[in-house]
Amino acid sequence: DSSSFTDLPKNWATGEKDINESWKATEQGLSKAVAFVRDELGWTTRRWLPSANALIPLVYLLRDRGSGFAANEREDIRRYLCVTGVRGMFRGSVESTINKYVSPVRKATKSQRRASLIFKTIPKNELRSIKSEDILKERGMYSPLMQVYLAYLVSRGVRTWHEEAPLLDVAKRDINDPLAVHHVFPRELLREHKIEPDRINCMANYAILSQADNAEIGDKDPKPVYDALSGRSKDYADEQLFGILAEKRDWITAYEVFLTTRAGVLASRLNTFLRLG
Repeated sequence: DSSSFTDLPKNWATGEKDINESWKATEQGLSKAVAFVRDELGWTTRRWLPSANALIPLVYLLRDRGSGFAANEREDIRRYLCVTGVRGMFRGSVESTINKYVSPVRKATKSQRRASLIFKTIPKNELRSIKSEDILKERGMYSPLMQVYLAYLVSRGVRTWHEEAPLLDVAKRDINDPLAVHHVFPRELLREHKIEPDRINCMANYAILSQADNAEIGDKDPKPVYDALSGRSKDYADEQLFGILAEKRDWITAYEVFLTTRAGVLASRLNTFLRLG
C-alpha cells in the first residue's frame, strides 16, 4: 500500500501476507495495464511510453480484478496517462507521486469508480490547454506530446499513407522500431533553403508513418508527393496534414505559415482528444 521503500516493515517479505501471492496480483495487474497502453494507445515500445511509473497506480487498481479496465473507465485511464505524460508529473519525486495516485484507490469504497478517482487527483492547473506555441517549441520526435499525438491517431484509426495499414497494426509489428517519425518537409530540402535548424526539427513538421512509408517518401518535396496521392491514400495523409498542402502555394517559401497553421490544428485536436481547457 506504499511505494516508499523506507516505509516497508523489516519483515515485509516474511510477514502474514505471502509475497508470492502479492506478486501474482501485481503481475496480473501489470499484464492488463500493459495490454491497455499497447492496444488502446499504440504505445508498444518503451520509446513511446511517457512514464513506466504512471502505470503503477493502474496496476494497483487492477490488483484484485480478473479482468482489465471496465468500459466506463477507459476514457479516464487514457486521459490520466496522457495528461500526466505531457505535464511530466512522474518526474522528480516519484515515490510520493505514485503514493498520491494510489491513495484514492486504496481508500475507495466499492461503489466508487477507481479510475475516475485517479484522474481527479490530477491538479486542475495541469488540465490547461495545449497551445500552438507548445507544438512549435517541441523538438523531440519521441516527446510526451508526440506520444500523445500517436494515441490520438490510434483513437481515430488513422492509417499510414502508402501501405494504408492502421498505425496501431504497424505499431504492433514484431520488429524493434515499426513506427517512424517523418519530417513532412525533409531536413535536407529545408537546409538548402536556409531554414533554421530549430524550425526544421519541430513537432509541427512531424507525421507518424510506418518505416516503409517513411523510406518510400524519403527526402522528396512533400507537395508533389501529396499531389500524387489519390483516393483513400490522400484521405489518410489529410488525417495528419489537415488538408493544408491542398492549398496552391509555394510551401517552401511559406514554410512558417505551414508550421503555424498545422501547430494550431494539432493543438486543437489534442485538446479535444484530452478534453483540456
